[in-house]
Amino acid sequence: LSIDSIVSSNPRCFAKDPESGALTLIMRDPCGDGACVTDPRDKQLLVELTSVVQKAVPLNPQRIAHGMQELDFGHARILLDTEHYSIDCEASMTRMCSQRTSITRTFSDGDGDCH
Repeated sequence: LSIDSIVSSNPRCFAKDPESGALTLIMRDPCGDGACVTDPRDKQLLVELTSVVQKAVPLNPQRIAHGMQELDFGHARILLDTEHYSIDCEASMTRMCSQRTSITRTFSDGDGDCH
C-alpha cells in the first residue's frame, strides 16, 4: 500500500500524517466546493446535519488528540486503518499461493509436467 501515491492522486481527500506517516482522510464539507448534491432539497437537510455534527462531542478521540475541539471541514483529519488492510492483503496472497501450489501438485506426476 503506497500512502504517498494515494495522497498524490487525490490530495483534496487524503493527507499523510507528518508525525506517523499514516494515511489520513480530510473531512470535507458535504455542501462545500466539489460536493455532489444532486437534489437541491437535500441541501437544507445536509446543512442541518452538518451543524449538529460540528457541535457534537466526538466519540472518537482522534479529533481532540489533534487539538480540534470542533469539526473544522477542510482541516480536520481522521487516521485511516491501513495496517489491517495490509494484513488482509498478505493473508489473501498467502492463501492464493497455497491454493496454486496445491492445484499444481494435483495435476503433476512429480516430474513437473502437468497431465
